[in-house]
Amino acid sequence: MQCKNGIKYILIFLVMLLILSGCSKEPEKAPEAVHQIDVIIDYGDFQLAVGDTRLKDIQDAGYIVALDKRLKEGIEGKVMPSRSYSLRGYMGRDDKLYCKFQFLNPLMDQTMYFEECLINQVTVSLISLPYQYEYDNSNTLINGENYNGLTPSEVDEKLLDITTDHQEYKNPSGSVGLKTYLLGKTKLSFEFDYETHQVNSVEIGIAHHNY
Repeated sequence: MQCKNGIKYILIFLVMLLILSGCSKEPEKAPEAVHQIDVIIDYGDFQLAVGDTRLKDIQDAGYIVALDKRLKEGIEGKVMPSRSYSLRGYMGRDDKLYCKFQFLNPLMDQTMYFEECLINQVTVSLISLPYQYEYDNSNTLINGENYNGLTPSEVDEKLLDITTDHQEYKNPSGSVGLKTYLLGKTKLSFEFDYETHQVNSVEIGIAHHNY
């Protein structure tokens, strides 16, 4: 009997320890929500907000929206399926390109004309290579900053303090080929020229909440 009572008391003691240890633990904190921070590309007479601007907004500002670099294949009359994957387009005017972009239909159960689709990714080319069409972005600003001619360290000076999750990828020579920064839910990717080590292009991409 004494042995059974001893085991009983030990079990009760262990149960109370488990209860007390459970009570002493702090409740787990829910992960903090990541706030969206707008990225605005300013062309002087038009501002493109990645994740918010429609193709129609570009057209209304007097620019050409096309599906090819020659700006010949228009978007009129074309329909995007619901919750579509991204398609590629170009923004230009006067035989010059200003950006390449990806656009999509964010609606879950409704088709949408291309003109109403949202732009979810933009690539701003700052250097026109010989085999490319001419880009005109010498005065283009991204959130108020002109990245023309900047080196990796100079880009860091502008972005390290306001962004998170910085990544760096180097060329075989050891020079920086690509740097990425996370600004809220938006990813900014800077590609650097192999020879000059200056910014070649900037890609701004945002994942839509339906995806």
